[in-house]
Amino acid sequence: MELTRRLLFRSELWEVARPRIPLTLGHLVVRLADPAAALTPESASDCLRCHHAARSALRQALGATAIPVQFAYQWHPLGDAIGEPAPESSTPTFHLFARWPGERTSPGRQLNQPAHHRVPPPESELAKLDAELRSGMQRAAASFQADRRIPGAASKVHIRTAIDPHGAHHTLTWPTLCGADLTGLAPDDLLSMATELQLLSDQPAVTGLTCLLPEAAESSESLALHAVARRAGESVNPLLHLMDQPEVSRALL
Repeated sequence: MELTRRLLFRSELWEVARPRIPLTLGHLVVRLADPAAALTPESASDCLRCHHAARSALRQALGATAIPVQFAYQWHPLGDAIGEPAPESSTPTFHLFARWPGERTSPGRQLNQPAHHRVPPPESELAKLDAELRSGMQRAAASFQADRRIPGAASKVHIRTAIDPHGAHHTLTWPTLCGADLTGLAPDDLLSMATELQLLSDQPAVTGLTCLLPEAAESSESLALHAVARRAGESVNPLLHLMDQPEVSRALL
């Protein structure tokens, strides 16, 4: 069953909505409302405002303890889309997966099934929860302060190639000044990470990227973005290996 995308919160450039096929009650998307808008400091700040509003509302309404984020970069999921949500549109879209005690199914269990076998939660449950999420997002967005970066402190990004079954095209990247989750991310961090993703996608034989931000298990750890190269006509889905990574399986399964 496919639902109509339901708008929950609209900011200046970005918006929060239910995806057309929500995998769980805690599955939301943050998407760019105007596909022609460039990623500028103002756009990055507005994107983080929407993330903050969605995360705050999910924590309040569901008691979410972690909210990993997944998105495609210059990549359009095809066919069964194992390991990734079915495509919403070509508009830049971030999928948020709230995890909370007592959830009936996990995003990982849904993502491990072919897209056409995934069953969304009942519409009655979604509608009731969405009314609560709307009011929670409005309150959270009103109190959001985007840039908590110390004046003069440059945003730096570390890059390292992971040694795992993905080979040379599975990359971890994280901002130096960010903490264990997205609440410590500043607009400059978002811009720096976008620049690195563009460089990764420009490598030979790389069609695009599937990216995942699992929240760090410990507050002393740094947030790390997994960027996995995708190729047109790939014979093996690299996300099957990614889901076996401890930090990924812990976040999604």
